[in-house]
Amino acid sequence: MKRFMTALVIAIMLISIILGSCGESATTTATTPPTTTTPPTTTTAATTTPPTAEPRYGGTLRIITPMDPTVLGYPPQSAGRATYFQYCVLERLAIYAPDVWESQDYQGILATSWEDTNDMKTWTFHLREGVKFHDGTPWNAEAAKWNADLFIAAGTSATFNDVESIDVLDEYTIQYNFNNPKGTFMVEIATGIYYISPTAYEANGGKDWAMQHPVGTGPFKFVEAVLGSHVKFERFDDYWAGKPYLEAVEYLIIPDATVSKAMMEAGEADVYVYSEFKETLEMDAMDGFYARYCKHHTPEGIWPSAKDETSVFYDKKVREAIEYAIDREAIVAAISLGSPEVEVMYQAPIPGDPAYREGWGRKYDVATARQLLADAGLEAGFETTIYVRSITGRWGDMAVMVQSMLAEVNITASIEFISPGQYMTFLLNGWPEGTLFISGIPNEPISTFVAIRDYRCSAPGIPKWNYSTVTTPEMCALHAALEASTTQETIRAAYIALSHQAMDDAVGIYMMDWPDTAVFADYVHSDWISYSTKVWNANLCWMEEH
Repeated sequence: MKRFMTALVIAIMLISIILGSCGESATTTATTPPTTTTPPTTTTAATTTPPTAEPRYGGTLRIITPMDPTVLGYPPQSAGRATYFQYCVLERLAIYAPDVWESQDYQGILATSWEDTNDMKTWTFHLREGVKFHDGTPWNAEAAKWNADLFIAAGTSATFNDVESIDVLDEYTIQYNFNNPKGTFMVEIATGIYYISPTAYEANGGKDWAMQHPVGTGPFKFVEAVLGSHVKFERFDDYWAGKPYLEAVEYLIIPDATVSKAMMEAGEADVYVYSEFKETLEMDAMDGFYARYCKHHTPEGIWPSAKDETSVFYDKKVREAIEYAIDREAIVAAISLGSPEVEVMYQAPIPGDPAYREGWGRKYDVATARQLLADAGLEAGFETTIYVRSITGRWGDMAVMVQSMLAEVNITASIEFISPGQYMTFLLNGWPEGTLFISGIPNEPISTFVAIRDYRCSAPGIPKWNYSTVTTPEMCALHAALEASTTQETIRAAYIALSHQAMDDAVGIYMMDWPDTAVFADYVHSDWISYSTKVWNANLCWMEEH
């Protein structure tokens, strides 16, 4: 349990602004990646912008990160924060536009435009011409279909499992036909559907090789990965959007925040992504660095394993008791380091979201917690385990405080630290029955998508976020209604109803709005997390001479 009481912990909220409806035969024309070198600014990220200067070529960008990549080149198993290793090497059809929080719009990458028809059951994409994978394989509709078939064969995507057919209309036009409306297909395309070379995959033995060998269309190509040490990429000179400024990108795997800060100060690294909060604040106050605090992107909380009726947490009274027993205000006061970037949260939607309930929440009340446990026949308490990812010190701090608070209501909780790999397995496929799990939830500007993903009533074997949380019959019915919606009005109404039901059913204990963070040397010009943690136009990143 190292680095307890260092900084950071938990966040929550699902994001504002509801997903707008695309009308029948509505066409969206995608924009190209930003051509400005100044990072876009929105209300979601507090940024200190480095001095403006003319872009220059050269240099290796050294990026410190606390975790190893779980998957590099097999998209059907990519999930969570570790996907940021793929941003410079693999690409998506589209990504969020710089003003996504206001516009709910996208910018084209491997697609130039798209349209939906047939009540959002048919989606047609017009692909960018003149693009090649790093091995020389041409990017076209056949390559796009091959990648979709890879997802279908893997069976890991609830979206692609609902595909009725995929049609190659011509060399650069592909059409996805679904059995049901797919009102969130664009946000799924923009956040998690990456494309790899069919030739490289099939020539090198398939999945096992691809897991650690990405071959994409991005501005950088893969060189090597040494787990626990580094991941290297070099410039792809034939990149379709023009020669990238940087010669190379190297990720340095450094789990310890104190070591990471020391390396930044010594000039041994240029960027520290997903930096621990204490070190971020300290470096942001120093000359030579600037930090970004991207709010509303990673709600963190505590999730009871309540999927099965045999779990002690299947009884809603027990889940509610756990929530009443936890003093969020005290936890935030202890670990926020006085930063105004941290806010206590009692529900998933943030203020301004259509599902936000003013004043709603189960506030700290030990007497109510004890009464609920007595009503559930558990006045004498019970034993449980809190699972915590080993590399995230702030979660360890939170677990210790929660452990003490639960003891006040006769619940004895042990703390077990797990590896990042075990964390991802628990997150997407379930953790032991009758236990608690601390996790972060990647948030999106498209709140309907977040609700569909987090409250999905998945069939066995289909991953979902926080897999072991409860899904009540009422939630499943509302989830189905949301997925079947085809107009802005019905989508909005179903989203609000599902969000409120999830709150009422005490699915999880949302803790606080805690920003994702990154620290940059002041000579680095990059748009990473300037408006989304899911976007990095790596080809436009450059460094001043230093």
